[in-house]
Amino acid sequence: MNKGISPVGINFRANKKTAGKIVKSSIDAYYDRELAHIKKQKLEKDVFQKLDPGFQMESTKNKIQITIENMLGKKE
Repeated sequence: MNKGISPVGINFRANKKTAGKIVKSSIDAYYDRELAHIKKQKLEKDVFQKLDPGFQMESTKNKIQITIENMLGKKE
């Protein structure tokens, strides 16, 4: 028998984990809902981009344009 592990300690810890009920606060529940909503929006956006390849180019062009405007605006 292994002297480093106590069977009593293993059973106690295992029972403690299964005995406790996880109670979520309203903030945690709200966070979970928001996270699920964001993931759903991201999946929908990914599908839309795959269906319309021009959308990706338009998005990249807009980002470049905004970056150029910010660079020119900061120099003045």
